[in-house]
Amino acid sequence: MFFAIGLVAGFGAWGFSHVKSRGVQLNPASLWSLGFGSVNQDALAIYGYDASTITMAIMANILQVFLALIYLIYTGIMTTMFIAVDWSHLGTKGNTLIVRSPVGNQRGPWALGAPLGYGACLVILSIFLHWLVSQSFFLVQMSVYDKGGAPYSEVSTFANCGFSPIAIIFSLVSSMVLLLSAVILMFRRLPDDGPPIVSTCSAAISASCHPTFKTDAMMQDKLRWGSETQYNGSQVGHCSLMSAEAFNNGHGVPPASGWVYAGNKSE
Repeated sequence: MFFAIGLVAGFGAWGFSHVKSRGVQLNPASLWSLGFGSVNQDALAIYGYDASTITMAIMANILQVFLALIYLIYTGIMTTMFIAVDWSHLGTKGNTLIVRSPVGNQRGPWALGAPLGYGACLVILSIFLHWLVSQSFFLVQMSVYDKGGAPYSEVSTFANCGFSPIAIIFSLVSSMVLLLSAVILMFRRLPDDGPPIVSTCSAAISASCHPTFKTDAMMQDKLRWGSETQYNGSQVGHCSLMSAEAFNNGHGVPPASGWVYAGNKSE
């Protein structure tokens, strides 16, 4: 993500240097006068090069491909963190499982890769960023005429890429907001008495699913993670997901600090 932001910043620096060489002052008023996503003869990416429209269209949309790849990586990071939060709640309150094909009270996967509120914000920010990138670097088709209004030459229509310095600034700021949001959420503390963080490791999740008190229907209801029996310091306790009802009825207790526990109890 830093590489992509640096790439956009480098292109922005070149763009500012280019418009300055064309006589444009690098102040907010002058940059805004170039337009936000508008075509301007002083803000063209290529001069003296006759390229096809398809070539310029591909060049103009390369940044969109980069942004899409970065967003996939970003949502993967965010989804993993939200899964860790949801998993940690099993140690403090009863919660149902998230499965691909929910049955009973089970929950289905998050449609937006995160809880609804966060997911909606991520989608809106992604759409906004794609729009900003489209206004920062875009396809331009120009027609050149002489003073009499006639085509200037036999080939009077050209394809090029234009850029908008002020839109590039907005894109950089929004990208930093996207990156900082992940950094800020990274500092969120999980409950101290929650289960060990397992991320999406199926082996670690399986090790936490061996309760002594179990029924066929419990997987469809609320579960709670804790120690099934409290042992003294010389023994190993058994921690597992169990029915929240069984936990509340005294079959489970929160693990005690400093004691030794195992997830998979031997038969």
